[in-house]
Amino acid sequence: MKFTDHHVQSPLLNIENSCAVCHRWSEHEIKNRVEQIQDKVKNATRDAEDAIVKAHFDVAAAMQAGATDEELAQARRLLRHAQFRWDYIAASNGVGFHSPQEAMRILGQSVNQAQQVRLLTARILARKGISDEPTYPDIETRQKAVLITEAFVNGAGIKLLK
Repeated sequence: MKFTDHHVQSPLLNIENSCAVCHRWSEHEIKNRVEQIQDKVKNATRDAEDAIVKAHFDVAAAMQAGATDEELAQARRLLRHAQFRWDYIAASNGVGFHSPQEAMRILGQSVNQAQQVRLLTARILARKGISDEPTYPDIETRQKAVLITEAFVNGAGIKLLK
Protein backbone atom coordinates (compact mmCIF):
# COMPACT_ATOMS: atom_id res chain seq x y z
CA MET A 1 0.00 0.00 0.00
CA LYS A 2 1.30 3.45 -0.88
CA PHE A 3 1.21 5.85 2.09
CA THR A 4 2.45 9.05 0.49
CA ASP A 5 3.61 10.67 -2.68
CA HIS A 6 7.01 12.18 -3.40
CA HIS A 7 5.96 15.78 -3.95
CA VAL A 8 7.23 18.09 -1.24
CA GLN A 9 4.23 20.24 -0.45
CA SER A 10 1.51 20.63 2.10
CA PRO A 11 -0.46 17.39 2.44
CA LEU A 12 -3.61 19.53 2.28
CA LEU A 13 -2.85 20.22 -1.37
CA ASN A 14 -3.30 16.53 -2.15
CA ILE A 15 -5.57 15.20 0.59
CA GLU A 16 -6.67 12.13 -1.34
CA ASN A 17 -3.12 10.78 -1.72
CA SER A 18 -1.56 12.10 1.48
CA CYS A 19 -4.17 12.07 4.25
CA ALA A 20 -7.09 9.99 3.01
CA VAL A 21 -4.88 6.92 2.59
CA CYS A 22 -4.99 6.47 6.39
CA HIS A 23 -7.75 8.84 7.55
CA ARG A 24 -11.13 7.64 6.27
CA TRP A 25 -13.06 10.89 6.54
CA SER A 26 -14.14 13.02 3.61
CA GLU A 27 -11.63 15.52 2.22
CA HIS A 28 -13.75 18.34 3.63
CA GLU A 29 -13.77 16.74 7.11
CA ILE A 30 -10.01 16.11 7.01
CA LYS A 31 -9.31 19.69 5.98
CA ASN A 32 -11.60 21.08 8.70
CA ARG A 33 -10.02 18.87 11.38
CA VAL A 34 -6.49 19.82 10.32
CA GLU A 35 -7.29 23.53 10.25
CA GLN A 36 -8.97 23.45 13.69
CA ILE A 37 -6.08 21.56 15.25
CA GLN A 38 -3.47 23.75 13.58
CA ASP A 39 -5.27 26.91 14.74
CA LYS A 40 -5.24 25.69 18.35
CA VAL A 41 -1.55 24.80 18.19
CA LYS A 42 -0.75 28.10 16.45
CA ASN A 43 -2.56 30.05 19.19
CA ALA A 44 -0.71 28.11 21.91
CA THR A 45 2.56 28.75 20.06
CA ARG A 46 1.83 32.50 20.05
CA ASP A 47 1.06 32.38 23.79
CA ALA A 48 4.41 30.69 24.38
CA GLU A 49 6.16 33.26 22.18
CA ASP A 50 4.64 36.12 24.16
CA ALA A 51 5.70 34.63 27.50
CA ILE A 52 9.21 33.83 26.23
CA VAL A 53 9.77 37.28 24.72
CA LYS A 54 8.68 38.98 27.94
CA ALA A 55 10.86 36.59 29.96
CA HIS A 56 13.88 37.53 27.80
CA PHE A 57 13.21 41.22 28.40
CA ASP A 58 12.65 40.57 32.11
CA VAL A 59 16.09 38.96 32.35
CA ALA A 60 17.57 41.93 30.47
CA ALA A 61 15.81 44.30 32.89
CA ALA A 62 17.23 42.40 35.86
CA MET A 63 20.67 42.71 34.29
CA GLN A 64 20.12 46.45 33.86
CA ALA A 65 19.17 46.60 37.55
CA GLY A 66 22.51 45.05 38.46
CA ALA A 67 21.57 41.39 38.93
CA THR A 68 24.57 39.08 38.99
CA ASP A 69 25.11 35.99 36.86
CA GLU A 70 24.59 33.93 40.00
CA GLU A 71 21.25 35.61 40.72
CA LEU A 72 20.12 35.01 37.14
CA ALA A 73 21.40 31.43 36.75
CA GLN A 74 18.11 29.68 37.51
CA ALA A 75 16.08 32.11 35.41
CA ARG A 76 18.43 31.70 32.45
CA ARG A 77 18.29 27.90 32.71
CA LEU A 78 14.49 27.92 32.76
CA LEU A 79 14.42 30.38 29.86
CA ARG A 80 16.64 28.09 27.78
CA HIS A 81 14.29 25.19 28.54
CA ALA A 82 11.21 27.24 27.61
CA GLN A 83 12.86 28.43 24.40
CA PHE A 84 13.96 24.91 23.48
CA ARG A 85 10.40 23.62 23.82
CA TRP A 86 9.04 26.42 21.65
CA ASP A 87 11.81 25.79 19.09
CA TYR A 88 10.93 22.08 18.96
CA ILE A 89 7.27 22.74 18.19
CA ALA A 90 7.98 25.64 15.81
CA ALA A 91 10.41 23.48 13.81
CA SER A 92 8.27 20.34 13.81
CA ASN A 93 6.42 19.47 10.67
CA GLY A 94 2.95 18.10 11.25
CA VAL A 95 3.12 17.84 15.03
CA GLY A 96 0.07 20.07 15.24
CA PHE A 97 -2.04 17.48 13.45
CA HIS A 98 -0.45 14.13 14.11
CA SER A 99 0.24 14.73 17.78
CA PRO A 100 -1.73 17.76 18.91
CA GLN A 101 -1.89 16.64 22.55
CA GLU A 102 1.88 16.35 22.70
CA ALA A 103 2.34 19.72 20.99
CA MET A 104 -0.01 21.35 23.49
CA ARG A 105 1.73 19.62 26.41
CA ILE A 106 5.15 20.85 25.27
CA LEU A 107 3.87 24.38 24.62
CA GLY A 108 2.22 24.38 28.05
CA GLN A 109 5.56 23.50 29.60
CA SER A 110 7.18 26.30 27.61
CA VAL A 111 4.68 28.88 28.87
CA ASN A 112 4.98 27.59 32.43
CA GLN A 113 8.77 27.80 32.39
CA ALA A 114 8.74 31.27 30.83
CA GLN A 115 6.29 32.45 33.49
CA GLN A 116 8.53 30.99 36.19
CA VAL A 117 11.37 33.08 34.72
CA ARG A 118 9.16 36.15 34.91
CA LEU A 119 8.37 35.44 38.55
CA LEU A 120 12.04 34.90 39.42
CA THR A 121 13.10 38.11 37.69
CA ALA A 122 10.27 40.06 39.36
CA ARG A 123 11.63 38.89 42.71
CA ILE A 124 15.15 39.90 41.73
CA LEU A 125 13.92 43.33 40.66
CA ALA A 126 11.98 43.69 43.92
CA ARG A 127 15.14 42.95 45.88
CA LYS A 128 16.78 45.75 43.89
CA GLY A 129 13.96 48.12 44.89
CA ILE A 130 12.13 48.00 41.55
CA SER A 131 8.44 47.18 41.76
CA ASP A 132 7.29 48.30 38.31
CA GLU A 133 7.08 45.93 35.39
CA PRO A 134 9.76 46.52 32.77
CA THR A 135 8.84 48.60 29.75
CA TYR A 136 8.56 46.18 26.85
CA PRO A 137 9.62 47.50 23.45
CA ASP A 138 7.32 47.43 20.46
CA ILE A 139 8.24 44.37 18.39
CA GLU A 140 4.96 44.02 16.48
CA THR A 141 6.64 44.04 13.09
CA ARG A 142 9.68 42.17 11.87
CA GLN A 143 11.49 45.45 11.20
CA LYS A 144 10.89 46.70 14.77
CA ALA A 145 12.00 43.37 16.24
CA VAL A 146 15.18 43.39 14.15
CA LEU A 147 16.04 46.90 15.35
CA ILE A 148 15.56 45.89 19.00
CA THR A 149 17.62 42.74 18.48
CA GLU A 150 20.41 44.70 16.81
CA ALA A 151 20.45 47.17 19.70
CA PHE A 152 21.09 44.32 22.14
CA VAL A 153 23.57 42.51 19.89
CA ASN A 154 25.55 45.69 19.35
CA GLY A 155 25.70 46.29 23.10
CA ALA A 156 23.56 49.42 23.08
CA GLY A 157 20.44 47.70 24.38
CA ILE A 158 17.39 49.70 25.31
CA LYS A 159 16.23 51.05 28.61
CA LEU A 160 13.68 48.64 30.10
CA LEU A 161 13.38 50.15 33.57
CA LYS A 162 11.80 53.46 34.53
